[in-house]
Amino acid sequence: MKISRIIAFGFLIFCLSLSLNARELPKLLLNNPNIIKIDTLETNDFFKEKYLLTIKQLIDHKNPEFGSFEQRVFVSHYGFEQATVFVTEGYIASYAESAKHIDELAGIFKTNQIVVEHRYFGESVPETINYDYLTTENAANDHHSVYLLMKEIYKSK
Repeated sequence: MKISRIIAFGFLIFCLSLSLNARELPKLLLNNPNIIKIDTLETNDFFKEKYLLTIKQLIDHKNPEFGSFEQRVFVSHYGFEQATVFVTEGYIASYAESAKHIDELAGIFKTNQIVVEHRYFGESVPETINYDYLTTENAANDHHSVYLLMKEIYKSK
């Protein structure tokens, strides 16, 4: 009887620790000044949590004085110790909003999933559109900025 109570208590503590860890993600994300907004999205049974981040990105990474725009990033959280699949979408990433969306590799390897909407597509556009700044270099710098931001959260992988 005593052993079953100890096991039940241990299981309860374990479950509570999992739920507390899951709720840590928004707090960790809010520590970054480049994250403008966090929206909680509906998710499936695979991921524990899902968020739409609105991130401040520079219009031209070589010239910060040119201003910034808001880029959408979808974060599907599986666990802090899991690896992360980083999807560098070439266009609109609206499909990632769906609760059902699981990238093939994330599903196979049981990882977190980050989908970055490409600059100048979907809702990730500057107020004034100047296509001179729609360059491979700026897009790569956008991805690198998101990578560095998420590396602060998912430190082990």
